[in-house]
Amino acid sequence: MPGDPIGGGALEFNSKSQREQYHKACMAQQIEGLARHAVNLQTRTQRKDFIEQCPVVMIDGLKARVKELWRQKNENTAKDA
Repeated sequence: MPGDPIGGGALEFNSKSQREQYHKACMAQQIEGLARHAVNLQTRTQRKDFIEQCPVVMIDGLKARVKELWRQKNENTAKDA
């Protein structure tokens, strides 16, 4: 990530568990951004194609987050109507 001292190699972790926690946090941030982008795409085909182009390691988490955001978006739309 830009401006990230860990990702940039300026700092290192003392333990494997810290490194794994950092990795999970980075993945969660990336998935959140990708999911928000996918939800805002116009068609289902565009969303599907976008998700399929993402790294394989992210796809399951991304699909789950997209479903959650989609559900929230539809609930908010129903309340506004």
